[in-house]
Amino acid sequence: MTNAQKITSNTSWYLLALIVQKLLSFGYFTILARFLGPESYGQYQLAINFAMMLSVIADLGLSAVLIRETARQVIDQDKLFRQLFSLKIILSILTAVTIIIGDILLYANNPVRPLIYLTALIVIIDSFTLLFYGFIRGQQNLRYESIGTIIFQVIILVFGLLLMQFSQSILYFILVVLAASFFNFLYSFILLHKKYNLKLTWYFDKQLIKNILLIAWPFALSALFAKVYAYVDGLILENIHGAASLGIYSVAYKVTFAFQFIPLAFVAALYPAFAHYWQNDKTQLEKTLFKSINYLAYIALPIAMGIGTLAPFIIKSLYTSNYSGSAAPLQILIASLPFLFINFALSYFLNATDRQRTNTLNLALVMILNIVLNIVLIPQWQAQGAAAASTISTVALFCLNLAAVYRVTAIKLGNWWPIAKATAAALLMATVVWYSSDFLNIWLDIILGFAVYFILLFIFKNIGRADYLYLKASLKKS
Repeated sequence: MTNAQKITSNTSWYLLALIVQKLLSFGYFTILARFLGPESYGQYQLAINFAMMLSVIADLGLSAVLIRETARQVIDQDKLFRQLFSLKIILSILTAVTIIIGDILLYANNPVRPLIYLTALIVIIDSFTLLFYGFIRGQQNLRYESIGTIIFQVIILVFGLLLMQFSQSILYFILVVLAASFFNFLYSFILLHKKYNLKLTWYFDKQLIKNILLIAWPFALSALFAKVYAYVDGLILENIHGAASLGIYSVAYKVTFAFQFIPLAFVAALYPAFAHYWQNDKTQLEKTLFKSINYLAYIALPIAMGIGTLAPFIIKSLYTSNYSGSAAPLQILIASLPFLFINFALSYFLNATDRQRTNTLNLALVMILNIVLNIVLIPQWQAQGAAAASTISTVALFCLNLAAVYRVTAIKLGNWWPIAKATAAALLMATVVWYSSDFLNIWLDIILGFAVYFILLFIFKNIGRADYLYLKASLKKS
């Protein structure tokens, strides 16, 4: 299989797995939100968000280093992995201590406090799993991670639904996530041992650690800024307006970011390829970047415009009238989806082309902007203010990343013409959806909208038979 076909194959299979996983996840958390109600669901999300924001300490960019250096095959892979694993042990202890101290200081009288201890354990387990899968990704193999991703979500779904028959305790629902995380850890560990003969042994090499830290620190700062950027809005919102307000916002946030698996699947396969092409084939690097941007835009545009048009109906149908306040935040958040999707490709492109520092600076600027916007907008506008802060920040990050990419590779005005045509198709689709919503069931309306959009893409010659045949061939050869 050619390297280009390997990229498509990895993307296709991982995307398929993530579609299944996200459908199961979205279905489960929709049921959970309805079951718990805004107040309890907000507490559940607060515990998850707080631990996730501090989870960056457990990794500090080590997994990104492992993926990139394994793909480049410059450093001895066995020594590199063992050294990173040893560093992970130290960082996990530091993470646990940080979360516990933060929990005591910030949530001393909050019922969410014991939940955060459990989410801290989940974060540490997931951190090792991320490292294990990182090595496998560096081999440009995503099948096994795809399988683990699906089984992880099946465990949460099955045991979570069973638990709903007996208890409303948030503690038990977090224990379900812990059990699924532990399975994923064991599964990825067995893969490493059986397929790649890697052993989890302590290793210490001062020079190698120094080299790792020199490579990792921009990744670490980027991850820190990204985590704060992603979760600080919920923490501020809960602190000012309470858990119920966070529950309302979390539903809108969940719907918007349920689609994040799509760019994640793309970059999971593209990142090692970007790193490889940067070393060996600059022309192919440029072609791969633009193709990924186009495909991500083709997918994001109809989702954003369709959900923006039907947001009140979607919220009422999925979450009941208890979450009616989520419709407006959802419309604001979903507008950022095309920028969010393309940002993944731009950001990973910068990392793969040794522009980690630029990526880090951009994230730092946007994180500061996001915090300021949340502090200004949330007190008066609550969930809508948090949504507006998120959307503005996403667009700002897109602009900064795009400017940085312009300095690496030549982007001509004509490169944006396919996206302009896709935008026109999405606008026409949204118009059809809006008018047909008066007499069609919401789900039929959604199906009609996507049918109209993809027909228009064919008419506008954005996609054709060649794209279908190439994808089909890649799947068969994988």
